[in-house]
Amino acid sequence: MTNPIDTSIIIPCFNESESLPLLKEKLAPLISTADFSIQLVFVDDGSTDSTNADILRIFSFYQNKKIIKHERNSNLGAAVRTGILNSDGKYIAAIDADGSYNPVEIIHMRTILIDNTADCISGSAVHPKAHFSVALPWYRHLLSHGVCTLYNLALFKFPHFWFYSYTAIFRLYRADVIKKIKFKSNTFMAMAEILCRLILGNYKIIDIPSNSNYRVFGYSKAKIKRLIFEHLGLISKIIFFRIIGKEI
Repeated sequence: MTNPIDTSIIIPCFNESESLPLLKEKLAPLISTADFSIQLVFVDDGSTDSTNADILRIFSFYQNKKIIKHERNSNLGAAVRTGILNSDGKYIAAIDADGSYNPVEIIHMRTILIDNTADCISGSAVHPKAHFSVALPWYRHLLSHGVCTLYNLALFKFPHFWFYSYTAIFRLYRADVIKKIKFKSNTFMAMAEILCRLILGNYKIIDIPSNSNYRVFGYSKAKIKRLIFEHLGLISKIIFFRIIGKEI
């Protein structure tokens, strides 16, 4: 009988061949120091470069992994959904393939989740106590803080809470909780939708500071203008849900 998996880590990958060596370097300390079992769940989201072959080659040293391939690019939300469905751990984390966050923090996040009987630990690079490696343009700060303010107001409940990021992928969930969350978005909006559905479901979420580095390789796949309209659409649906009970 095989030992049960403690923590699965979902890693969505779309044309990330350049980032994978750095990802291996960043995952190594987590794998070597964690006192719990770790499963790596790579979701190759229809990559057109050598991502799939490079995952097999670069992570050949690590046996406890899965590689699921989408035949065509389906975007971040769809990749995260596939990762959740294929994760075997008691806890499920999600990280970027570009090494933006430090995976070693998952050890600390798991401790916080267990000690506080929480359902989700969300790592935020825009938390006042977090550090971002580069100074972002003013409009990115305005977008981030403006969107968070609107979400926090739309989701306001007593006792008061305040989340600093609704869009970060870097989170740790209880598997039995995240597998219940039926989020619809296939895009980058999925991360905001997941957090909103957890909040509306009265699950316990803890927002913590997480230092982040701007990606070294590749490019961001997020489309800012489209995301603004999608955020406003989701916020509107939340307001209608809270007023008249219309399904999100």
